[in-house]
Amino acid sequence: MAFKIIFISITLAVVVNGIKWPGFDDKFGLNFPQDFKPHKMPKFDIPTMDPSFFKHLSPDEIRSHAPGPNEHYSASSVSKHTYSSNKNGKKESGGEMNEIYNDNGAVTEKILQFNQKDED
Repeated sequence: MAFKIIFISITLAVVVNGIKWPGFDDKFGLNFPQDFKPHKMPKFDIPTMDPSFFKHLSPDEIRSHAPGPNEHYSASSVSKHTYSSNKNGKKESGGEMNEIYNDNGAVTEKILQFNQKDED
């Protein structure tokens, strides 16, 4: 570990101080001009756009939509809720997750429910 620290320290000292290695060709050395002028970007106007709004579809609308001729329809809805209670030391918790996918009329629905309560 000590060797690594010494090696890294020497390498950093060489890089920072610009020490030249033996046989170093100076034509690619520190001959760059030291006063770089910043490049000036051209100015141009960015057009403003009105915000776009899409109608929110309910899960029932997604589930029941049948695409018409020359229409490709793809929509999904994911909803979830959880609950928990602690009444007189009796704990109960649970929740549900509902996923609906409509891919060009092929509707897939997945429901996951869980419930946990203390037994008497």
